[in-house]
Amino acid sequence: MMWLCIIDHQTRIATDSELNHAASTYTMPRITVTISDELDDYLEEHSGDGEEFDSKSEVMRHLAQRGQETDDLETELEMKQNRIKDLERQMGARDQVEEKVDVLANRIEQEQSNPDPPFFVRWAQWWRSRGESDDEKDG
Repeated sequence: MMWLCIIDHQTRIATDSELNHAASTYTMPRITVTISDELDDYLEEHSGDGEEFDSKSEVMRHLAQRGQETDDLETELEMKQNRIKDLERQMGARDQVEEKVDVLANRIEQEQSNPDPPFFVRWAQWWRSRGESDDEKDG
């Protein structure tokens, strides 16, 4: 493990006295981290002459920014997944209502195609059927 100190946009191995001096001299926020050899190799590979970043500090800042972007994207993704679930639930409820509306529309259509006769016609039919049942009782 190595101790790296990011001071004044430069990353380097720092001694305790340098860390103390840097803390008292610079007003810019600084951070000291312990990194693995693999991460140090990664920082070396991506910084220096001819590389995308001039220093290990820039690589670390880039990685930190990417981490923030990732957190933001994960939050946004979670919100969108919750919205999708909510919309799917609403769609299911809408489908149920749509089914009920279709059943009701079919019933209304059937009733309109075979309308009940007016009251007096129904009464006359009932009266006649009553008379027929009386004839059956007499006979």
